[in-house]
Amino acid sequence: MAKLSPKFESPKLTTLALIAIYRKPPPQRGLLSSRPKLSTQQSMQGMAGFMRKGTDLDLHGAAAPGASKAGKKLKDAKANKSLAKAEERKNKRVQRELAWKNLYARKPSENYEDPDMLAAIEDAKNNMGDFNLKTATNYRVPESQRQGATFKRAQLLELRRMLYVTKMTFNERLISLRDQKKKMIAEAEGWNKRLDDIQLLLPPESVLDRPHVPVLLDDEIPERKMEYTSESLREFKKVYDEEKKRGADEGGFGGFGGFGGGDTPTAPAELPKTTAPKPVAPVAAESKEESESDAGSEPEVEGISALENENHNLNIMMMLHEQECLISQMNEAYREFDAKLLDLRSDKIKMDVELKNGDLRVILLFEELLLLKEFEKRENFLQEALSSKVSDRDEMNYKIEDLEEKLGGKKIDMSNLQENEKLLYDSFTEQLGENNKFADFLTKVFKKKIKRVKKAVEMEGDSDESDSDDDYDSSSEEESDDEDAEHLDLNVCPPGCSQELYDATIVMRERKLDLEEAIQEEKKMIDTLKKEVDALVKKNKVINHGVKGARNDLEAFQLEKQKKMNELDMIVTLNLDQIQFMKKGVLPGDLTTCLVFHSGGVSQLSNRIKELQQEKAHQIRKFKELKKSHIHLIKGKKGMQEKLVQLEEKCHSMMLLKFGREVDLKKLENISTNRIAEELKETIAKKDVKYSRKMNEWDVQINQAKQRLLTSTRDHTSRLDTLNELTKDMQNLEGVLDGKQKNLGGEYSGQRKADLKERQRLLQLVQLQAQEIDALKDEIGILSRKDGHILPPTQTAVPPLPPIGGRS
Repeated sequence: MAKLSPKFESPKLTTLALIAIYRKPPPQRGLLSSRPKLSTQQSMQGMAGFMRKGTDLDLHGAAAPGASKAGKKLKDAKANKSLAKAEERKNKRVQRELAWKNLYARKPSENYEDPDMLAAIEDAKNNMGDFNLKTATNYRVPESQRQGATFKRAQLLELRRMLYVTKMTFNERLISLRDQKKKMIAEAEGWNKRLDDIQLLLPPESVLDRPHVPVLLDDEIPERKMEYTSESLREFKKVYDEEKKRGADEGGFGGFGGFGGGDTPTAPAELPKTTAPKPVAPVAAESKEESESDAGSEPEVEGISALENENHNLNIMMMLHEQECLISQMNEAYREFDAKLLDLRSDKIKMDVELKNGDLRVILLFEELLLLKEFEKRENFLQEALSSKVSDRDEMNYKIEDLEEKLGGKKIDMSNLQENEKLLYDSFTEQLGENNKFADFLTKVFKKKIKRVKKAVEMEGDSDESDSDDDYDSSSEEESDDEDAEHLDLNVCPPGCSQELYDATIVMRERKLDLEEAIQEEKKMIDTLKKEVDALVKKNKVINHGVKGARNDLEAFQLEKQKKMNELDMIVTLNLDQIQFMKKGVLPGDLTTCLVFHSGGVSQLSNRIKELQQEKAHQIRKFKELKKSHIHLIKGKKGMQEKLVQLEEKCHSMMLLKFGREVDLKKLENISTNRIAEELKETIAKKDVKYSRKMNEWDVQINQAKQRLLTSTRDHTSRLDTLNELTKDMQNLEGVLDGKQKNLGGEYSGQRKADLKERQRLLQLVQLQAQEIDALKDEIGILSRKDGHILPPTQTAVPPLPPIGGRS
């Protein structure tokens, strides 16, 4: 095989696949790289098989940890069971302690007052059913009855509105009755006209008296005073001129229209009526003349038949009946109107009384309003002072409750820390075990007091400062032991002692020191909170005293205002039958000592007496029942105390029989099993399961990555095979080209141009192949990297080669 030309020769092509494949496992890289004479295709096939083997081995070797975990769980089942029992006993004890704590929390103090009872007492005071005089010296104005200028102004406006509504309602009734009168007058005029027609045809002895038709007076239509006509104006001018002339003749002040003296009627009184009734007399006269003419014409008739005479009598009877009906209708209408007018007049009298009382009430409210305005500024000042003090008290109570809540939380934290410290001591004692010859030494190490140096906190860019580079001060205080002759160094584990036990003691000492520091900090915080609470309680007492004083000042002011209000006179209208203050059956002349009281209040007081008697009997029965219940509870308490003493004696005897002395039950819970160790084992088991799951997940991801690597390796191998084949073709073509160049002779002299063209075409083909080789090299370099991706190269169309030695 001919060698490659320097232009196309690349020493990296033969080892590129080896470098790309054997980059992952380093041990085999030297072995494979020491065999450079292997062909590229053989080396790629061998490595693909090796990678498949490695992948299969990795996939089959990932199930071992699960079986070991299951065995570990089975192995620790007994310890977990004992730990569960100890935890159950602890939960029962905690529940009992919590029940006792809740029971003692519900126990009231000696000065406890039931809020329900206080509310009932306050309700009884406010709703006792008695009536306190506002003029009494010990009268206390209830908050619901305290009045201000704004309330009194609204009350005054409401009363004036009610008076206005009452007047408007009465005026509407009056106008309605006037309209009814107008309608009645119109009907009466029609009935009167019909009576005139009937009575003209009746004989004089059959004519009945009829009621007169009423007319509207000027007082009934006051709005007509503002109405006028041209005739009324001319009549007024005529009367006015006559009065003026008469006044001038009598020597009055003529220049002032006769108003100098004399009783001169006013012009409006003599104004003629604007609406005059229709004339009735001419109509009657006309009908009378017609009847006379008819009567005068009767003698001209020769005679009247019996039928005509009967018809005439029948008409007379009908007209007599109609006359009676019309007169009765008029009388009935007048009676109905008079009855309504009488009712309206009686209502008017009552309304006048109410309106007069309302006016008096308006005057009283106005006087009260003026009085309240004088006290308003001072009342607002006292109310604002009381409101500010009450708000300060509420704020202070909120702060005290917040601090007490924080203090309770700190006390709980303190008790938890003390409990942890006690458990740590118990755990250390259990860890030492019995008959340990280094127990005294380890106890000294555990209880050794050292100064723990705290590193300063970095502030405003300053570097961290510390008093010492070590966590412990070299000049630590060591407890001197005169009895210890060996003088062992507490900072070094002595020979013969277990290093693990010594290290565990050091760790426990660190935990003990941490707990002691935390307890000291909690104590400081608790003391600080107690001081703050005490200071706030003292301030709250001062504020409560101020609130009480402000409330007393306000009540004194209300009493003073009530006294001023009592000085105002209030007028009450009473009937004689309402006055029951009699002396020897006679009404006294002086009624200043009388009390105006509502009749319903008197009946209420009499009923309240009976209610109080019944309530008193009920309370007596209730007291007797409560007394019996109290005696029963005392007996039950004595029985429970005796039972408690018996149980304590029984528990003491059982402890003596089993342990020989009294023991603490909390310690027994830790003696049965090492609670801390079991908790640590359980925590380790949980974390083991957790991390095993994570390891399995990572194994799956690694296998997936290996599969992707195998796929990429196969792709690289196929590309290298293609490159190898192209390299062989290129070498063959170069050999053919070199042979043709050597065997050029005279026989090709006639075909020089064709040879040149063939050579040119071969050179182009070689250049294209060289470019394709360079592209494949770049692609191999990219794919040899991690997660390399590239698109497939574009295939350049190459013209087919003619047969070697052929001619065109």
